[in-house]
Amino acid sequence: SAPRIHPLFVLLLVGFANASFCKLFGGDLISMGIVFSATITGFYLKQQMQTKKINHYVVFIVSAFVASLCASTALIFDTTSEIAMATSVLYLVPGVPLINGVIDIVEGYVLTGFARLTEASLLIVSIAIGLSFTLLMVKNSLI
Repeated sequence: SAPRIHPLFVLLLVGFANASFCKLFGGDLISMGIVFSATITGFYLKQQMQTKKINHYVVFIVSAFVASLCASTALIFDTTSEIAMATSVLYLVPGVPLINGVIDIVEGYVLTGFARLTEASLLIVSIAIGLSFTLLMVKNSLI
């Protein structure tokens, strides 16, 4: 069997990946640090909820909410807070189902492709709901 990668290692790599996305989208070093910690918090929570077999959509909503709420601490500092909040949830984007759905449709498996794209779309809506809860809580800081 294939060697198992330690969850802590995955957690750190995902944190660095999101911090890198923050930098790519124009975030500064403070935002990168905030995104790193927010991503680790949200991803750890996601890992724990998945081990408890919690509903997939609830996992995505709660993870997006917690990560973006942690990232909203960037509003306190003189930093690129909007970029920090937006990139803190990028670890949740269902890239593989989106790509596989398109590939299935192109190869003629239309029903399977649309099923995968529908699943990915529902996960994206779940991310938007979680992020929206945070934005509703901190909206006065964003106006």
